[in-house]
Amino acid sequence: MASPESLRTANLRHRETGSGRRRRTPEMVDRCLVCGHAAIDAHVDGRLVTTSCAACLAVLVIEFDPPDQPWLRARIERIDESE
Repeated sequence: MASPESLRTANLRHRETGSGRRRRTPEMVDRCLVCGHAAIDAHVDGRLVTTSCAACLAVLVIEFDPPDQPWLRARIERIDESE
């Protein structure tokens, strides 16, 4: 089993070289991307995360690593009735 330090070094190397960009772990969103409020509801469905914020009422769909645009890390779409 690898030590935590060697795992950290390997992860850093991946980020520096750009290899392994497509991660298999689910992504996390822990705050509203519009207002920064920490208390949000989030639903994860594969690489899609739907968030809703009670503070600013924003509803977002975030698609991580969209297959039709591999150069993007995430595509964000606001789906509420914003004014």
